[in-house]
Amino acid sequence: MTEKKAFDYEHMAIRGEEMPDGLPSYDQTMFLNLRSLYDQYRKGLISREVAKKEKNTAATKAEFMADLDILFDELKNSYGGYEHFGEERFLLAKENVLKQIENKYSFENAVSVLREEFTSFIYDGHFKVDGIPLHHRDRICPKTFDYAVKVREIEGIPVFDIKKFYYDTEEEKLQLENFAKSGADYKNCPYLIFDLRMNNGGSDAYLWEFIMGLTGEEPEPPMDFLQINSDTFLELLKTEYGETGVEPGVETYHSDGKMISSGQKIYVLIDRYVSSSGESAIANLKAIEGTVVLGENSGGCYFSGNCMDIYLPNTGLCVYYGTGRILYNGTQNIDEQGGFAPDIYGEFEVADVVVMIKNGTI
Repeated sequence: MTEKKAFDYEHMAIRGEEMPDGLPSYDQTMFLNLRSLYDQYRKGLISREVAKKEKNTAATKAEFMADLDILFDELKNSYGGYEHFGEERFLLAKENVLKQIENKYSFENAVSVLREEFTSFIYDGHFKVDGIPLHHRDRICPKTFDYAVKVREIEGIPVFDIKKFYYDTEEEKLQLENFAKSGADYKNCPYLIFDLRMNNGGSDAYLWEFIMGLTGEEPEPPMDFLQINSDTFLELLKTEYGETGVEPGVETYHSDGKMISSGQKIYVLIDRYVSSSGESAIANLKAIEGTVVLGENSGGCYFSGNCMDIYLPNTGLCVYYGTGRILYNGTQNIDEQGGFAPDIYGEFEVADVVVMIKNGTI
């Protein structure tokens, strides 16, 4: 008898295929989580037993409680937001979970209780339990794209349509690399338009290099940054990249911010689906004088970074969180505030921005 798949498209995740269109947000998350899981299994990063445990819904209460101890120890040692949200609140959350499963236990219910406890105080758009984000579940991008960057001109104005800062194909890799190197080509352009709508992140490096070429200066948004290089995180880095030279410990960085004067006007279109490095792009572009952000609040997935999956050994439960933490302007948790707010609210297309530029109304 063949094993029944948990959902109709699991075989596509097993083969590492592209996510099909039209999936609801929960199924999108499940698809991406399982595709990552099977990819790790094929590469030998995790065993078949661990992969099977990831979907172990028959775990006993004793197994779940043992994993709970492991999880909270890992969070204390490696979650970038642990100190920000407070150890006392984490300990209370663990106590509440144990109380709620004491007399009524099922694995599904225990995972739900854990997620609800975390949701009550962890305002972090990256944080996921069993593949499900704690917050902003309605802001998972509903579409996939077969390109990373497209550059065009409309009435002489360069328009950068950037859907992701990562690549799935060699063509997308080349698009991002060419974009990163092209900043100096636009130094004399009075207007630039960046369409970041539906950009769900990737690497900050591409836009950072572009801005360096455009302005000759490093973008420096105001922030307080913390990075925890725990043993677990360093082991994952080693598995993925080999020896990195990253030292264990805690790194910190603070900047009051510095505005770059380029003499240009930059317009940035955003929506609720802009997240992670897409939101870093907002912060970096806002560090250039003359930048105007239009649209609606972004996705609220900026607070943490350098994320990793933890697969707990007894139940296979996956918890995903960042080892880094960013407070914008030194104190602001952008995720808790519901994302970056635009300077001008409204529904705008690129053509609308071009018209406003030509009419001198923006």
